[in-house]
Amino acid sequence: MIKSKNSQQTENRQDLSSTQSILLTLFGLFLFDSKEREYLQTRWIVAALSHTGLSENAIRTTLNRMVKRNLLLRRQSGRISLFSLSKEGQKLLSHGHERIYSEAPFSEKDKKWTLLNVSSTLAKNIRYQFEVRLQLGGFAAIDSRLWIAPGNVDVIALIHDLIPHGLFDSLYIFQAEPTQNLKTDQLINKAWDIEQIRLMHHRFIKHWTGASTTNKCTLTNIIQLVNDWTNLLCCDPGLPGAQIDAQWPAKHSEIIFKQLYQSWRHKAEEEFNLIERTI
Repeated sequence: MIKSKNSQQTENRQDLSSTQSILLTLFGLFLFDSKEREYLQTRWIVAALSHTGLSENAIRTTLNRMVKRNLLLRRQSGRISLFSLSKEGQKLLSHGHERIYSEAPFSEKDKKWTLLNVSSTLAKNIRYQFEVRLQLGGFAAIDSRLWIAPGNVDVIALIHDLIPHGLFDSLYIFQAEPTQNLKTDQLINKAWDIEQIRLMHHRFIKHWTGASTTNKCTLTNIIQLVNDWTNLLCCDPGLPGAQIDAQWPAKHSEIIFKQLYQSWRHKAEEEFNLIERTI
């Protein structure tokens, strides 16, 4: 993962590459996007992730953590644990879903920028979802209180359900343009590590180019593909790449993701259905 310019971003991005990130990807693909399923059983989850390198213990521990974080709901059917998405989990995946499957996830925005100043300390149980949503919305932190995103972002729609009503007065939201003496590339480099983002694109391209010939099952492939793509989107909000480099690789990454996802989605669903019937 990329090394951020402040510790909060670093911690959050490391978490995005963790077991929880992969589990959120699984729940997004096979519960949030499903019209039939209302829950996932633990044994289905373990089987579906059996080729991802995650241990059963890590999966079970993380599921418990996600329940405590109010991302998942758990109920028992005899000795079987059934997991469904909480309202908070559904909203988190909903915000991510819009950009993950966007027709133009790296489209260049207008010259305006959205600034968000958070003057109050958020509760620990809110901060994780707050920061993940901001990242998926294109924001990066300039410092511990000031966040910035390219374009005109509807911040209230992004986070309104997370913030207690009394704390809205502590949020200050601006639409702004850089002054003439502030170059856009300087602004971008203040908030984002451009070379590391470029490197992430190249790693994504290198790893997934020709992946249709891999020996792994399609189910494993699509989980890892969407997880890697989500992490990439959290790091590159759609920066004005043409101003950074005429060879900016975002479009190449986008083409690879869309081709592989469309190629694998149906077969991955069939493989998950088989797990449901036989495990």
